[in-house]
Amino acid sequence: MRHLWLTLLCSHLLLTLFAQTTDPRLAPLRLSVDQVPALALPALDNKALQAEEMALRAPGRAPRFAETLPVDVTPFTHGIWEAARDGRQVWRLRIPSPGARSLNLGFDRYELPPTASLILYTADRSTILGPFTPADNEEHGELWTPILPGDELIIELAVAPSYRQQVQLHLKTVNHDFLGFGEALLSGSCNLDVICGAADGWDIVDNYRDIIQSVAVISTGGDTFCTGFLVNNARQDCTPYFMTAAHCGVGANQAPSLVAYWNYENSACRQPNTSQSGGSGDGVLNDFNTGAVLRARYGGSGVTLSDMTLLELDDPVSETANAFFAGWDVTSLGQRDTVIGIHHPQTDEKRISFEYGTTSVTNYLSDDVSSSGTHIRIEDWDVGTTEGGSSGSPLFDANKRVIGQLSGGYAGCGNNDPDWYGWIHRSWTGGGTPDSRLRDWLDPDDTGITVLDGRWNQACLITVSPNVDEVVLCAPTAAEFQLSVSENFLGNVSMEVTDLPDGLTAVFSNNPAVPGSEVALTISGTQNVASGAYVLNLNATDGTNMSSEPLTLIISNGPPTAPTLGVPANGSTGQSLVVNLTWGLLPDAQGYEVQVSTDPAFGSTLHNLTGLEDPVATVNLPTVLTTYYWRVRSENACGNGPWSAPFSFTTAEAACAVLASNDVPVTIGTGPGNSYTSTLDIDLPGTISTMRLVDLDITHSFVGDLDATLTSPAGTIIQLFNQPDGGGCFGTNLLVTFDDQAANTNADFDATCNGGSLAISGQYQPAESFTAFFGEDVAGTWTLAVNDNAFFDGGAINGWQLDFCATVPQIVSVEASASAITSCTEVDASFTLTLGGGFLPTGTYLTVSGLPAGVEPVYSANPAAPGSTVTVTLSGDAATGLYPLTILADDGSYQAEAQIAFQVVDVPEVPTLDYPGDGGTDVFTNTLFTWLPVNDATEYHIVVATDPALTDVVLEADIAGTLHAAEALGYDTEYYWSVYAVNACGVSAYAPVHAFTTVPDLTITPQTGFQEVCFAGTADYELLVGLGFGNDITVELLPITGLSVSNFNYVFDGGSRELTVSMNGFVGTPGDYTFTLHLTTSDGSYDNIVQLGLSLMKAPGLTTLLGPTDGATVLGGANVSFSWQAVSAADEYTVQVATDEAFNDIVFMTGTDGLSVAMPVPGEGLYYWRVITTNECGDATTSPFTFSYLTTSVQELAGATWELWPNPTRGLTQLRLTGDLTGEMQVRLFGVNGQQLQQWQFPAREGTYALDVSELPAGVYLLSMKNGQASATTRLVRLR
Repeated sequence: MRHLWLTLLCSHLLLTLFAQTTDPRLAPLRLSVDQVPALALPALDNKALQAEEMALRAPGRAPRFAETLPVDVTPFTHGIWEAARDGRQVWRLRIPSPGARSLNLGFDRYELPPTASLILYTADRSTILGPFTPADNEEHGELWTPILPGDELIIELAVAPSYRQQVQLHLKTVNHDFLGFGEALLSGSCNLDVICGAADGWDIVDNYRDIIQSVAVISTGGDTFCTGFLVNNARQDCTPYFMTAAHCGVGANQAPSLVAYWNYENSACRQPNTSQSGGSGDGVLNDFNTGAVLRARYGGSGVTLSDMTLLELDDPVSETANAFFAGWDVTSLGQRDTVIGIHHPQTDEKRISFEYGTTSVTNYLSDDVSSSGTHIRIEDWDVGTTEGGSSGSPLFDANKRVIGQLSGGYAGCGNNDPDWYGWIHRSWTGGGTPDSRLRDWLDPDDTGITVLDGRWNQACLITVSPNVDEVVLCAPTAAEFQLSVSENFLGNVSMEVTDLPDGLTAVFSNNPAVPGSEVALTISGTQNVASGAYVLNLNATDGTNMSSEPLTLIISNGPPTAPTLGVPANGSTGQSLVVNLTWGLLPDAQGYEVQVSTDPAFGSTLHNLTGLEDPVATVNLPTVLTTYYWRVRSENACGNGPWSAPFSFTTAEAACAVLASNDVPVTIGTGPGNSYTSTLDIDLPGTISTMRLVDLDITHSFVGDLDATLTSPAGTIIQLFNQPDGGGCFGTNLLVTFDDQAANTNADFDATCNGGSLAISGQYQPAESFTAFFGEDVAGTWTLAVNDNAFFDGGAINGWQLDFCATVPQIVSVEASASAITSCTEVDASFTLTLGGGFLPTGTYLTVSGLPAGVEPVYSANPAAPGSTVTVTLSGDAATGLYPLTILADDGSYQAEAQIAFQVVDVPEVPTLDYPGDGGTDVFTNTLFTWLPVNDATEYHIVVATDPALTDVVLEADIAGTLHAAEALGYDTEYYWSVYAVNACGVSAYAPVHAFTTVPDLTITPQTGFQEVCFAGTADYELLVGLGFGNDITVELLPITGLSVSNFNYVFDGGSRELTVSMNGFVGTPGDYTFTLHLTTSDGSYDNIVQLGLSLMKAPGLTTLLGPTDGATVLGGANVSFSWQAVSAADEYTVQVATDEAFNDIVFMTGTDGLSVAMPVPGEGLYYWRVITTNECGDATTSPFTFSYLTTSVQELAGATWELWPNPTRGLTQLRLTGDLTGEMQVRLFGVNGQQLQQWQFPAREGTYALDVSELPAGVYLLSMKNGQASATTRLVRLR
């Protein structure tokens, strides 16, 4: 065989990329990913961003994982448009951000027309997201994507040509992941995976499988992350309400950017406090919802109030999420004795934590119990913990009902510190308005419910479901459906089939049907309708709930006709060894069979492909310069149709080569888990038809550590081998050839491990076949990757070669440089035509048909040579319109065509102004100007002025769309505005000028902040009122929930614009209130409201005295300690100590805001003490306690010391001797008159000796102690 390299144009790509396109979501295109234009982004320093983020981490702050890069991208400003083989127009843009751990995108304008779809994928196509379709168009007009791993992604938008100009897509942000969402900051090892259960020693987790399914990890704005959860509502209709923490920053503007990832969990239980539990997990982020709207929020950007945010997801929860809507308990019970936290720490896989102690109600980060607190405090976690990223996660009580969402705290794996959860009891009533409380959304019918259990999403599915959606049959066979009636219906279910064509009859086996039953549906009379697909509707109702399911019947009245073959054309030559066969679509065909043979009679076949759904097939052929024959027949439910007349084609010559890598040797280091690559650049034409990898030479000290892959220029990857002997081959060095036709299999390779200098040598089949590359371009960079999966061992890639053959097709084709061109009516346009190399060398004549009258083409060459490029220039005067052009290339034997949509446009028409309308009044100062779109306009120019001539301009801008927001127009001012349209052909006249007047200044600005007032006091507020209210206003206090006000007064000064409001006579409970003032002009034409804050306080209650207890005896010491219990609303405590019950003789008094104080007492005796609690609303004084204060007496005797205690005494006292004396110790007791009353004798050794004077009456006595010649005397007091 003669081997020849031929230099051709890239037309062979048409034949190759269909083989590369393995995922049906990818459009069949000619340009490789490397040829797609890339968006230029600034370089980022991941380490610096990580350090900055870690320095900012704090309780109550949502952590960030990505840096937001603002961009301004549309399909009409960046990227490239291509015509796909299936006729669609496809736009692609490559977005690289080097070093990113993942990327995600934020579209602030997303509105796709019919037929359009959007996908995102990594450069190697290993991960594909989408398609996103018109079903994802939302009122907020935004789309925020989930993350894609890696530092490069491709956007691909496909749309029918007729809808291309209706695409509205604007990319606002690219978000560069500098941490690694779900991988970088691993959660602590003390955490417990939710997958753990009884089999792993964690029976308790199995009790909470339902509520685990309510929790998701979320990202917002593409850069911050938290946790959130689904919540049930009183209607139990599975409205997708979703809660998180307010400090996670999901406001009205951020809600559309929310992405909730479901079932992000580890696949196996990692026992807590092991290295596995603290390491990377294997969860996947492939099940998600994107987009939401804000419903209620009670809190701010930091942790304030109860830190609650309630969202409603844009779409129903993903059906594959197996979702559960969590129940809740909004009662005031704050003390719970078993609580459960479910969360995503550091965006790691889902974890569960348990606290078996009792919770308390406090304010955020406070340890002080408060009945008016906003948070549930967790003392410490007994199992697991929480971390950054856990914010917003639910806290469940023992009944599996939500009682709060995580705000933050100090808990971690290395401590027993507390956490605080925003209390749902506070969030229920929130700020008193629907947008600041849960009650309106979770109890929309105001039933008064305070406790609700959770509900599975599946329980909301009220349907009658057919066992199959589609029945394919041959008439007159009847269609049979088996229907399952959902048990969630409330009563008997009546069913009917609508949209039945005349001639078809539907019969149910039983109707009405019982919920939970099975029903047979038979549709007969199929012989009475024409062949085709019929979509019917199965409707069902129980009188309250309704269900509608589509049923499809595909009916055939006989076998289909023979198809019409397309390409390769009959008799064509120069075909590749990988050929795409196409034929005409038959409407009554349900499948196709293709045969390919070298025998025109098809006595034997090379390929016999059956069950094909689409009119296209790809076949690999064995030999070059060979004539092949192919034919097609179709089939349907009635059988096979006749074979088409066969077509023939002849394959082109092949070019073969053996090329070696020239970047070797490549050192394999001794570090772990590293990948080492060697490349081979090929600059030759053709598509691959055979390949093998020859003489792979690797030196390595432990080959069992190695695996290797080969990657083509198109990004296709095959595995060559994977760690011989399961990683256990201890031998050294490899010298092998990989060949699909080798006698030794890859299993033989894996089982080979020899001693000596070569562990493995010879020829083996690869782990994955080289046929994955067949049909791809051979040109480009081929990459051999060798991965070393262990420490210490090293070596080198010494060499490798590719031995391949490539088919070099010569096809008959003509390709235009653009699928669509536009020109003004004075036509001046051009395009190029590229001819395939398969035309005859005698020359090919070009003609353009379909041109508008008055326009002529001029060719740079005509006739043109095979493989050449010709420029066609159009000129002349033409009427506006869309002209489909057909370009014919004809060499007398072969013909080819190309199509171009030629659009002729004129200066755009005058726009029609929409809003504000002419003569409009009360237009807001930040109004949105809108006008109707004009055909062929590329942009618009808006002018707003204070005069009709538009000379005193206050706003002027060029706008791509048909709306523009005013920034700050003046109040009560007449303005004039107009717009003209622009395109490449010129500008239109101004639209007729519209006049409008802005709204008067109805601002109300509080000058006084939150007021704290006693119930008996008066609350005063100062406000400034805008001029639009005039000088005479009415002020109304709207009803306040839970509070009544008997006196409300106001004074308004029209000159200073100051409004003074006062109110008193409050009846209600202490606490914080938000109230609303309604201001109305004197004629009632204008009004506005303002909200103000009020905290009502009452006088404090009595405290409880703790110590000294009533009647206690306090012995010795310089100070006496007094303590008492805390009292709600007390600002200060005053402690008084007196010698009399009336407190006329107060010996000590002090004030404190604490709960204890120590103070001196003048001397021994009986004392009275009490505490007065005080705040600005009054005080309360306790009844007094009494205590006796006694001191000890210390004396010296012959170098030793002795003391008497207690003294005074009620009968028993003790003599304590410190130090030894000699002989005996004599102790005598005398009355004050000197009479000896009692006597004791003790050993003169250190110790304690009891003295009993209980028989003596109360009074003062003298106690004498004598040892030898030394003596001492002290006073002893006997109490009653």
